[in-house]
Amino acid sequence: MTAGPPVTGVKLNPLHWTREHRIAWTVVSLFGALLGVMCGFINSPDFSLTQGTQSFMSWLGRPVPHWPWALYGFLISASLFYLAQLFRRTN
Repeated sequence: MTAGPPVTGVKLNPLHWTREHRIAWTVVSLFGALLGVMCGFINSPDFSLTQGTQSFMSWLGRPVPHWPWALYGFLISASLFYLAQLFRRTN
């Protein structure tokens, strides 16, 4: 007697995904972290379209913690990729 729903063949564990899917998941997650840092810069008071990379580099040099923006971007993009894989395989 087994408990839980019947096994349908959907691979919920990312460690059982193919190598290509794991690499794609990593690339999408790292790109999301980069976009998270960019969103953090856009929301900062240092954001200026006229100064370009100079204002971005000065923002990176400030003692404000930047890692929460990268972490949020990483987690959101990784979760969206996981959900897309899950829904693609169940439908």
